[in-house]
Amino acid sequence: MTAAELWSKYFPERIQQMPTVEFILSHTLMRPRDVIQLCNLCTDLARRENSSSVREKHILQALDVYSSWKLNDLIGEYRVNYPFLSDLLLLFTNISFVLPRKRLEEMYGGVQDVLKGRYPDYTSVLGTDAILNILYGVGFLGVQRKHKTVYYYEVPGTVINASV
Repeated sequence: MTAAELWSKYFPERIQQMPTVEFILSHTLMRPRDVIQLCNLCTDLARRENSSSVREKHILQALDVYSSWKLNDLIGEYRVNYPFLSDLLLLFTNISFVLPRKRLEEMYGGVQDVLKGRYPDYTSVLGTDAILNILYGVGFLGVQRKHKTVYYYEVPGTVINASV
């Protein structure tokens, strides 16, 4: 069975007017394990309903579970290099998908000293630019350039150099 046959047999052709493969990939960090995890969640939801194939509603429902899993996965993956990551990511709870840099600087400014006090060995990487680069580098944040959002897996480097 080819990849195209697999997708067409078990998944809908489109999700929210986007080809399903493209939709699923756009919600991952483009890592095979992420795609597998999201697809497994989709198929689990379909099986619970005794559905022989995944429907759009299964994929949309799976995104919430996947998002939570991915957040915990990122924190675990970078726990040694960035032990402050879980505290930092709390800033992004219940905020808009698009976050202007100025707003991020305001939000982070309110907790920066707390993080520096809690993680004194990491003060050199707790400046705003360093934090932006860390969040970009781990794939948590994208950068909008020329009306297109890019992520580290597409344009490696730093936030300042992430131009398209």
